[in-house]
Amino acid sequence: LALPPDFVAYLLEDGLSLAADSQAMPARIRPDIAEQMESAFTLSDEEDDAGVADARHFPELEDAMREAIESLGGAVTPKLTWSSPKDAVWMATTNDTRCQNPAEVMLLLKASDAVAYDLQDAYAQCVDASESSSAALTTGVVLTLRKWAGLSPSMEFRCFVRRGNLRGVCQRDVANFYPFLPEQVGQIEEAIAVFWQENVHGVFPVVDYVMDVYVTSRKKVKIVDFNPYGGATLPLLFDWNEL
Repeated sequence: LALPPDFVAYLLEDGLSLAADSQAMPARIRPDIAEQMESAFTLSDEEDDAGVADARHFPELEDAMREAIESLGGAVTPKLTWSSPKDAVWMATTNDTRCQNPAEVMLLLKASDAVAYDLQDAYAQCVDASESSSAALTTGVVLTLRKWAGLSPSMEFRCFVRRGNLRGVCQRDVANFYPFLPEQVGQIEEAIAVFWQENVHGVFPVVDYVMDVYVTSRKKVKIVDFNPYGGATLPLLFDWNEL
């Protein structure tokens, strides 16, 4: 979905506000208690205007999101041009990037530092960067909604390709140790190397890139994403100098 400039500007605004009827958060308290709390903390009109930002609505975009979500089975994971808002999952009630309505998509995008970086500094490290190219993006920004799949973090891997050679592979979830992985390292490395050689090498249009993959229990390799080599892409268990 191509994002309109006003929505991109909204993502870059300070603050985060949700409409009263937003589906991004569940109703955690009973209505009668909510009314009591509201009456106890009523603000004057001036205080209300000064302290609470108006919730924004984008009807056409929200309708397009809703239609896409329904067509993809009712649950999606969002990605904005280059980055997925994984750093904002702490805002989600499911603690992951699964979204079932437009409000949840907008909440993750708005709360994500990775998304903000994409919009403000994505080209800053390009060799031909200039003041104009490093300015915040307002046009040409694309939102991708992919069908949600409950992938096991233990079987997600990041592959580093430098000058057309597969230089390294490591797990994406660097915060956890999975005891079964060491005994499967050989099989996993072989499966990824064969898949890359047969399906990606010589086909992908650049020679320096990072590829994220998922390996199934049958050692079938599925591409999750491609990322730029270096820059904001994390080397995870490696150092860029090692690669």
